Amino acid sequence: MVKITKKNKGHKKSGWDKKSRIKSNLFMLPSILGVLTFFVVPFFVVIYYSMIDNIVSKKFVFLIISLMFWRMRLSKKPHLIR
Repeated sequence: MVKITKKNKGHKKSGWDKKSRIKSNLFMLPSILGVLTFFVVPFFVVIYYSMIDNIVSKKFVFLIISLMFWRMRLSKKPHLIR
């Protein structure tokens, strides 16, 4: 049984904890990079592409397209909605 004294009371921070934390972060780095590469970046690229006319001209048309969509949805001409 270990006696708790003022010297060993609680958790003592040591250099090993810092090394262990650095090592674990290095092991997590490929996973984080993979998630960023295959999930987060393409998500924002799709959002960006939905707001422009085409890739070449890069004309911002998000508001125009959304206004046209809602105008057609709210109109009483269902044959235009397809």
